[in-house]
Amino acid sequence: MRRLSLGIPIKNNNRRKVKLVRIVSSEVELTPDILPYTLGNLAKLRKEKYAMCTPADVKLIKQKIIQNEGIREEFIKGMKEGLSIKCIDLINKFDKTHPELTTLDDKINFLSTEITHLQNQVKDLQAFSTTGRKAYEESVLNDAEVVCTTLSTSGIELLNEHKFEYLIIDEACQVMHNLNNSAQNLVV
Repeated sequence: MRRLSLGIPIKNNNRRKVKLVRIVSSEVELTPDILPYTLGNLAKLRKEKYAMCTPADVKLIKQKIIQNEGIREEFIKGMKEGLSIKCIDLINKFDKTHPELTTLDDKINFLSTEITHLQNQVKDLQAFSTTGRKAYEESVLNDAEVVCTTLSTSGIELLNEHKFEYLIIDEACQVMHNLNNSAQNLVV
């Protein structure tokens, strides 16, 4: 968890931050460097952030979605039909804010991920006005790239509703029961 919190090495000696979540039981004491990544802390921060959002903020997020969808479509068109002047102009603007994304395919994938994130944010803002803590925790888990937990806390109800692409078990010899189909790929 500590190593992942430093980010993943990418080009030019830069690091890409990973969206980490650490699920812990209430009696576990964590070191200060891990506390910011706990599910409870992240859910609390998300609640505070969204509590300050206004309908105007939601409108801006929806506009950003439309803008990103337009750029993505122009990039896709550029891949299929060749680069137009409009596409080249958009690439030049995009590269100023995201120089690490060198290929057009990388840019399209980034925009797709960003659009999904913004759509989830709008959905969350609408849901949070009527729901409690579980909705914030679900939102944090939906955004996470990596979820870390011990075997004893991995069975919480909140995780039963999620499917994971990969499941990595450290010290797998300690596993005493059969694993269910919670992961498509299992690395032990």
